[in-house]
Amino acid sequence: MVSLLTPSVNPQSQSTIVILGIGGTIAGTAARATDAVGYTAAQLGVAQLVAAVPALAPVPIECEQVAQLDSKEFDAVTLARDASVRGVSVVIAGRAWAGAEVRKHHTYRIDAFDADDAGPLALIEDGQVRVLRAQPAGGDAIGLDAIARDAAAWPRVEAVLNHAGADGALVDALLAQGGVHGLVVAGTGNGTLSVALKAALRRAAHAGVRVLRASRCAAGPVQGGDSVELPGAGALTAVQARVELLLQLLSAASPHAVSQ
Repeated sequence: MVSLLTPSVNPQSQSTIVILGIGGTIAGTAARATDAVGYTAAQLGVAQLVAAVPALAPVPIECEQVAQLDSKEFDAVTLARDASVRGVSVVIAGRAWAGAEVRKHHTYRIDAFDADDAGPLALIEDGQVRVLRAQPAGGDAIGLDAIARDAAAWPRVEAVLNHAGADGALVDALLAQGGVHGLVVAGTGNGTLSVALKAALRRAAHAGVRVLRASRCAAGPVQGGDSVELPGAGALTAVQARVELLLQLLSAASPHAVSQ
């Protein structure tokens, strides 16, 4: 998994592209090159990945390994050098997706990403960027010092699932265990929750745990509901909402939080 920091510059300039490595599938290795599912993720450093792409040799690139946590093409660099798309995005199989909208819809295919209702931001065709729509408005950014902390020191954010007979016992157990800073719940439909699970989440909110309510549905936002104790996560999936909540908690704890 690779993140790109891109300055707003003329696409023909030689401004340095900063590539942040955070592990993931792209940094994985396998015993055989043909093994697409039996690999071990997060084995290679970002500098090794960049060095393995000859086309990037003449590009001024600075590599930094932010994390190594458990995309074959570097079209991401082409997009980063183009001023037409700004902000956080994911580039794979010739398509660029907004970071807040993209989700994985297939278990192992290279073109495994989609953004459901929104569609891709741009296409990368023969080294050229063709913009399809504007990047959605971003939120707050946080300092790299906060992200780069040891993952063991990050706030603890857990995810729970609404289902038939969900009684909230898992939420109560997490509260009793202690050390939980945030909870994301994947509700049915429009973030719907069982009565017992909703009551347990309200108890968690009253105890100071941040809660976000997402949906198990593949597309569509969570609308309405309790915006104070159990706010909706909008169009974010439950796993995206967990990352969002984690970043919000990191931002609140960081003295170097900045606004985009």
